[in-house]
Amino acid sequence: METRKVAYFSGCSLPAEDESSGAKTSDSEPAHVEILDDAAITSITKSLAMTVINPTPGPLAAKYIYDTSLWMTSPFLNTCPVFTYAVLVATMFTILHPASNLSSAWLLRRQHNLIELSLCSGLSSNSKSRSLTTTESLALDKLPVNMDTAIKWLKLEPVIVFLNCCSRCFATYPPNRTPRFCVHQDDPMDEEEDLEDDVDGVREKTTTIDPSSKAAQPSQNAEATISSPMCGQALWQPDKHVPIRKFAFQRLNDWLARFYSRPGIEDALDKSLSSSSPDVPDLITDIHDSPIWREFKAPNGSPFTASSGNLIFGLFIDGINPYGSKQGGKHVSITFVVLVCLTLPYALRFLPENIFLVGIAPGPKEPSLTQTNWILNPLVQQLKSLWDVGLYLSCTPRHPEGRHIFAALLPVFADLPALRRAVGFAGHASGNHMCSFCTTKKKEIRNLDRDSWTPRTSENHIQWAHASRDANNAKERQQIFKNHGVRYSVLTDLPYWKPIEFQALDSMHNLLLGLFKWHTIRFWAISNKQDSEDDQPDAVISATELLEMSASVISDPQLEEAEPHEQQSPQEENDNDLTHDGLPFFREEYGSNTSPGDHDWAASENDGWVVFGLLGRTAVSLIQRSLLQNFGHLVSAVDLALRRNMNARRIDSYRHHIKEYLNSCQILFPHVDLAPNHHLSMHLADCLERFGPVRAWWSFPMERLMGQVLHSCHNNHIGQLEITFMREFCRAGNLRGLLNKSDFFPDTLKSAVTELKDLYEPIPFTSKYQINKSDNLSTQDTRKLVDYLNTGSTGTHWAMTSDWTRLSPSEKKKISPLASQKQSHQHFEHRGVTFSTWTSNCKNSIISVHESFSILCRFAQIVDIFTHIRINNNEERAVDTWLKIKPLPPLTETLPSSFIQLQEQGLQANLRLPATGHVQLINIKDVVSHCAWIEYKSGELSAQLTYPTVALISLDRE
Repeated sequence: METRKVAYFSGCSLPAEDESSGAKTSDSEPAHVEILDDAAITSITKSLAMTVINPTPGPLAAKYIYDTSLWMTSPFLNTCPVFTYAVLVATMFTILHPASNLSSAWLLRRQHNLIELSLCSGLSSNSKSRSLTTTESLALDKLPVNMDTAIKWLKLEPVIVFLNCCSRCFATYPPNRTPRFCVHQDDPMDEEEDLEDDVDGVREKTTTIDPSSKAAQPSQNAEATISSPMCGQALWQPDKHVPIRKFAFQRLNDWLARFYSRPGIEDALDKSLSSSSPDVPDLITDIHDSPIWREFKAPNGSPFTASSGNLIFGLFIDGINPYGSKQGGKHVSITFVVLVCLTLPYALRFLPENIFLVGIAPGPKEPSLTQTNWILNPLVQQLKSLWDVGLYLSCTPRHPEGRHIFAALLPVFADLPALRRAVGFAGHASGNHMCSFCTTKKKEIRNLDRDSWTPRTSENHIQWAHASRDANNAKERQQIFKNHGVRYSVLTDLPYWKPIEFQALDSMHNLLLGLFKWHTIRFWAISNKQDSEDDQPDAVISATELLEMSASVISDPQLEEAEPHEQQSPQEENDNDLTHDGLPFFREEYGSNTSPGDHDWAASENDGWVVFGLLGRTAVSLIQRSLLQNFGHLVSAVDLALRRNMNARRIDSYRHHIKEYLNSCQILFPHVDLAPNHHLSMHLADCLERFGPVRAWWSFPMERLMGQVLHSCHNNHIGQLEITFMREFCRAGNLRGLLNKSDFFPDTLKSAVTELKDLYEPIPFTSKYQINKSDNLSTQDTRKLVDYLNTGSTGTHWAMTSDWTRLSPSEKKKISPLASQKQSHQHFEHRGVTFSTWTSNCKNSIISVHESFSILCRFAQIVDIFTHIRINNNEERAVDTWLKIKPLPPLTETLPSSFIQLQEQGLQANLRLPATGHVQLINIKDVVSHCAWIEYKSGELSAQLTYPTVALISLDRE
């Protein structure tokens, strides 16, 4: 491969193929390439992934130097602001809306017309028409009229490298060294990765290549033919120099150079340095406080995260259907590979401009484990370079003299199939290697004694992964897989990477999409459809049998003495069986057609199914009591696991609840097996200890990102839309990053650029002046506001205007008058959450209040929301938002046993009276969170409660 003889990386220093070139490498047919082994192809990929340069002489000889002047120089300071604005508007609609190129080009031309009309006709009705001057005409001719020109001028194009990719096995080839047919040797395990580990079951395969093709000629090696035949898939379109599939990936060095060129990024990255002391705090608020962050060492043994310029990334990998997951739709999958810069504060971490989209593996299927290595290899080669020698940036906003940066990869997070493929484990359906944290087999899944589990070690995993890589043939690799459940992953080539410690079990898939779904569909049997994992036959449990099981779950002596009902008729007995037609009280409450597992149910707005009648009963049976306790443990465990702050006490509580949940499941539902997700949920506690709160390493932001990317305009063709998705996402991130460079724009344009950002960052409205046509606070409310402001205040003291006018001149200097004008809101957004008045949206109006307030008003209903502006005697202005609330008082009677039971299990369920007529005033900052709530009628919850009640739970995630 040709190498540029330069001492600096430039934005185009890699001879990457441009998509417009059509992958044509020469005028002649692609030369036939003899058999290329894995090592040869890997070396080709390595050379393409990293540009080789001639290091500069002197002290920087051992460093890669990137010339960042391309990203540090503004093209707008010497450009007409009107032209810049016109181009930005059209570009934003193309990339962020997104509008089609045709529509945006039309918008550019119309803006050209608007500028010309303004110049010729003026902005006043009295202006005289004139012709454009020569200078104006020449200037207007420079205004782009198509989006490609506009995007290149704004420098929004990412640096993308293209590899030709086999549509069958995902083997990748540089464009100028691509054979006619794929010469990669197949791995029989690719087709059986999630099946039972049986070496004897691996059939000997013969070559699939057409004997008449040229690619068949080198396959005379007997061992290659028998144990691992060549793929033989065509790589070029017939009679054309156009590849059938391409895999595109970004260059990390180019992205880092652009990333570091943005003002404020270096300061944001250095905020994590204060969290890098050796001692782990009692309360972990982010991965920056976690043990894995503080204990990770640089090559010299020093704490890696304690040095400025050392970046930590997390890797996300997952497949998604680009056509959506609609029933009966196309079953297609493309695979996203994403790096998240965990060094950034959480508030900035998942913004599009701060996300590095490595690449999107082409569909229509996801790569298997060994095939995933082709997709990850370019990234791994770049990460190895950033660990070994780093990258020297010639200039950054905070270091004009240049700075040296390094990077490392820590957690990999994804759903189970993608995680296993990326890290090199057997699939979770494997009988002998179900778990990637320990050696527990699937037949031992009911064993919940953690002390009896044999943990896996990273050293052992890497040893066998590399042995699998270096094996002589497929049968040796399969034997290693059978014995150890390990296959080679290119991630194990990173010298510091630990596959056991650095795999992060995704809580979204494990708990929310795993345990909750399994519980409702399998344990409660409320769907007629079987789910994916090891479908079980319909299990029937009689009411008498369940009653006996229930007595062993709960500890209430009175309920333990309960007896079954009288002997029932066969029909009655059948109605009380727990079958896959649904639990009996579910059918009674919601009818036989109600099925939350069905598609139609998901579309309904009946949210009462969440409660399932377990609480809303005046007479709670033993069966319901047991089911409630069982489900309460699950809810408590999930609530603890998803908190935004984590400590040892919460992790211990999680372990307690998840184990009690699984124990009681085995008693209540003995005919339904546990799934791998249940076993792994116990290992989730280890991830909480290692990484801290889950929001730093769960899939929610990445799932949203993939959904946003799929909204890009594309031609609907698999193999091409992946590149379109990637390019449009990268352009959007680069555009947002550009608009954040305020110093790039002239002063006359800065306010307009801020308004442009309102397209994706709505600017909260705050009035700069007192509103003359606004409502007025009542005298009572004004007095409450004065009392609130003066309570505990050491600053300005306030008085109602009517009271202030009666003060002496000396007293007026010490006390400021409080105006009564207000601006009312039906809805108000605070910390990204919308709060509403009761009359406008009751679902958003029940709140929990800070514990500094009386227990009587700890929970309340929002009556009014208003913004108030106050100006003191020193002309200091303050704007605050206030809530008028009606407290929900606590009950005076003893709580029903069901609520006491939930509270004993750690679930913070509260039972309150409806809102009273007493109104209080609080600041919006006193609000802790929304509450989930449900009303009960008189006597519905308990015969002793002869009045309405409200059951609620605070949605505080801290």
